[in-house]
Amino acid sequence: MRSCFIFVLLLLASLVHAGPVSIFRSGLNADFNLQSGSYTSALGSGSINPTGPTLVMKPVGSLDITLDVGSFFGSQSIPITMHGTQLSATRMQWTVDQSMNVTVSVNGIRVTVQHVTGVLTADAAFIAPIHDPAADRFYDVMFMGATGNAGNNFHVTGVLPDFFNAAFSATAQDLVYVGFGGINRFEPILGPHIG
Repeated sequence: MRSCFIFVLLLLASLVHAGPVSIFRSGLNADFNLQSGSYTSALGSGSINPTGPTLVMKPVGSLDITLDVGSFFGSQSIPITMHGTQLSATRMQWTVDQSMNVTVSVNGIRVTVQHVTGVLTADAAFIAPIHDPAADRFYDVMFMGATGNAGNNFHVTGVLPDFFNAAFSATAQDLVYVGFGGINRFEPILGPHIG
């Protein structure tokens, strides 16, 4: 019993001195809000519509996330798993290099997506706990895109099945986003809300 109590005290002490990225890693899931961006492709270019707050799957004890990048290109769902890395106590980065075979519509033309590469780099900071009604939980870490296009972009390649499988590529950049995560700290429901 005493060893259990000591373990809990050590765990709490480590959380008190942990940076926001460590606390983000300790939490379940996250909230991701793409606010703006742009894309260029063989089929044209344009602005990326804001997605609004989106629940992102993230296991406890990991920085890895599952994100849907289809909305970045104005198409149907393209879920990807991004590997997370802690760069410092306040900065994290997610990368993806994933093959797939998903057919979507871009500007009314069918595209078979075969490969997605990308990177997101974000700075994290502690915030007063805010309530996310979609996930029914509180978040105490906010993250925002950092380092510009070099650290925040996606590249998609594939083929156009209706055009003799002609090659297709698209790039999303100028990404502005904010997200929330961390340990579910219970606060009065009247506190600040996401959305």
